[in-house]
Amino acid sequence: MNEIVKNKITKTTPLVAKVLGKTSNIDHVPAIKYGRAHENTARNLFLALESPKHRNFKVDHCGLFVKADRPYIAASPDGIVSCLCCTKQVLEIKCPFSLANKSVVDGWKNLDYLQMNESTQRLELNQSDSYYTQMQAQMAVTGLKMGHFFVWSPKGSFQTKVQFDPIYWVNLQEQLTIFFKAYVVPYLLCNKQLCVCPKCDKVCCEIEEISNQLESSVLCECCHLWYHWKCVGIKNNPTTETWVCSSCLLNALDL
Repeated sequence: MNEIVKNKITKTTPLVAKVLGKTSNIDHVPAIKYGRAHENTARNLFLALESPKHRNFKVDHCGLFVKADRPYIAASPDGIVSCLCCTKQVLEIKCPFSLANKSVVDGWKNLDYLQMNESTQRLELNQSDSYYTQMQAQMAVTGLKMGHFFVWSPKGSFQTKVQFDPIYWVNLQEQLTIFFKAYVVPYLLCNKQLCVCPKCDKVCCEIEEISNQLESSVLCECCHLWYHWKCVGIKNNPTTETWVCSSCLLNALDL
């Protein structure tokens, strides 16, 4: 969501690929594995820290929330917080791999999403970061007005509250709606195809989105798949009108 809001020259094709689930699997990335492995530990610590401050405090696991009037907008908090003394709130948990051996207070400068408020001299969530956008969306789709942002580290954690900003959300929702109707709908209803490079498993940009030759792609006349130039060793415009990938060339030799 944040890419749509913050960057007016964002390449839309890769974003559409993300929306449609056409991107590469990143489950093997160490930072992703670390975060998922420690999420329950972080949730339990948050519960232990907050429970003494409330009555009958609990954190419920939750799934995907879909906005009823705009079903193309959805969000999945890491939990819904409730108690007998406060209104329900969303919970977002982060377990940064970069702080595996350092407390959040000591290592917050390694995290783009945290900043020091000069007035209060307290850490807070950076409102320019994608996680702020993420939490605003979570509160919008759940109908809640407050959220907890909890950053876990085995050396010392940190939490801050984030309030729902209706003005921010109105602008965000408008841009998400425009993006969906202008770029996602054609792929869903008009049979428009996303081209994914077989070499790197990443989407190929449309011609008008290409800003340098490294982003260019070429069509194999045999298998009709698109390849990034850099993935097949092409540095300049192909000198021939037709191009065939190495796999198709090898198959032709075997015939």
